[in-house]
Amino acid sequence: MTRPLPACVATAVTVAILCVGCLFWYSRSRVSAPPPSSRVAALDVRAADASALDDFAPTLVYAHNLLLRKGPNFRIYIRWIRGQMVRTRQQVNPSFDDPESFLLQIQKGVVHANIGDISNYLNSSSPPNAPLKNISIQPEGDRLKLHGTIHKIFSLPIELVGSLAPTPDGRVQFHVTKLDVLKIPLKGLLGGFHVELSDLVHASTIPGVQIVDNDIIFDTQKLLPPPHIHGQLTSVRVGPPDIEVIYGNAGNDETSLARWHNSA
Repeated sequence: MTRPLPACVATAVTVAILCVGCLFWYSRSRVSAPPPSSRVAALDVRAADASALDDFAPTLVYAHNLLLRKGPNFRIYIRWIRGQMVRTRQQVNPSFDDPESFLLQIQKGVVHANIGDISNYLNSSSPPNAPLKNISIQPEGDRLKLHGTIHKIFSLPIELVGSLAPTPDGRVQFHVTKLDVLKIPLKGLLGGFHVELSDLVHASTIPGVQIVDNDIIFDTQKLLPPPHIHGQLTSVRVGPPDIEVIYGNAGNDETSLARWHNSA
């Protein structure tokens, strides 16, 4: 027969069991709860991530009297602009030294392109199978006159005269009001050569150019080299020796040109 433990021994055993239980609970709570330093580190990582996102934000641009080279054969003159440089590659900082590193999102501004530069660029960038060659462009009042040669059985000299206007989707419309072949009005030659406006441009050979009825539509974002320019076109006009393009309501801000300083 088992003899009961003395009362003092039983009490000591009970106290020892309670102490071991408390010690075990305390050690488990220390392991499951993250130390204070870990919580601080997590907050620092989130703050660093937020800072990195800020670094990828567009760069504000205020510029005037800036000559911007778009590839080796084309330049534009920025009279003044207000807008943003938006990076095209996440890990590459936008830089004017790297035209493919950004695009210009213009909120308002006035940009000029030299008419002679446009002619040179169209000739130098045309693919070998382009239907229209030997292009030259001259101003004719507030319109443009384009000369070139098109191959129909043999090479034919042509002349187009038309006006420029912006389209609602940000492209440039060249509305052809006159088309002559061999310096004879087109109507007199249609029966012999069957020359139409669509013969001048094949969509497959010149990206960024489209024929719609009597209009040639130019998508400058596809036609011209980087940096590409985005923005709301409000006016496109011939102002020899340039073509002037106005973005936003810049026409109302000419008197405040001195406010726009070169900075980015």
